[in-house]
Amino acid sequence: TFVPGKQPIHYALDALAFAQSYHHGTFRDNWTNVADKELSIYKRTLPEISQAIPVHRAEKVIEGVSADEVANVLTSYECRRQWDTRFDSVHLLESFGAESHTAFVVTKGGFPFRDRGFYLANVLARTTLARRATGESEQTADGRTTIFVVSASFSEDSAQGFSKAKYNQYSLPVGRVFVDGWILETLDPYGSENYAIPSTRCTRVAAVDYAGSVPAAVNS
Repeated sequence: TFVPGKQPIHYALDALAFAQSYHHGTFRDNWTNVADKELSIYKRTLPEISQAIPVHRAEKVIEGVSADEVANVLTSYECRRQWDTRFDSVHLLESFGAESHTAFVVTKGGFPFRDRGFYLANVLARTTLARRATGESEQTADGRTTIFVVSASFSEDSAQGFSKAKYNQYSLPVGRVFVDGWILETLDPYGSENYAIPSTRCTRVAAVDYAGSVPAAVNS
């Protein structure tokens, strides 16, 4: 359940904290492999996220592009129409700058299910990798930055100041995104892996409840 009075952006910040914790080594054990065709996909139930909806995780290195270039694609709704076949439309609610905003996003349900609406808070954050130089006590940044593009649902009550007739004119059922996070790292060009320069390791963690009469398997 949503916390009364909790601001929409705080849900996104909670999801960001989870994505950063995962990136720094937490929640790395006890994942179950559920798909292994084009890329490996894993799932795990995390009470910190949801007692019922498992978190799914996948990772892939995209060669020839930097993390900033990937982030630009992920944060553009026009680009999303090209890479996300389930994306239908978006109605922006509030913008806070630096890609932080709230929106009502509609995704395609697929026959025989109706489309779904989601009240989403979105944030983009960057962290610079720090490295301790040999023989020195100071930590120095090596210039590489990890980018987090994160979304999470917030309570419909927080959108009462907006006209539902404009953004949900068909009274679509509303689902919940517990976390939808992208972790983007431009790889070290001097690393041992033989990838093109630049290349980006993309990790996605997601837990989504489409709610209503949709079977639980569809959430996967």
